[in-house]
Amino acid sequence: MLKCEIISTLQQQQLTCKLFGIKGRTDEEFFTKVLGDVIVPDFAPKESVNIAANGAEANQVETSYGDEMMEVDDECDQHFAALPKPSSLAGFH
Repeated sequence: MLKCEIISTLQQQQLTCKLFGIKGRTDEEFFTKVLGDVIVPDFAPKESVNIAANGAEANQVETSYGDEMMEVDDECDQHFAALPKPSSLAGFH
């Protein structure tokens, strides 16, 4: 499965390179060498962050942040409303 994900990611990157006129690489040896040199640090959550272990804890966290999340949603709605309508951008380059 991982190899399929890597191939898919490479294909996406190749398309991006092609769109921007950048010469990409496709040789597997290069990527194998580069990925072998990548150091991924161990995951360690901050002590102040609580991660819900089950659905009940997730619901409890969600309800405790309910008002704050609504304020963020309202703010996002205001920003989206302020954007111009797509039809008003016809011919814009």
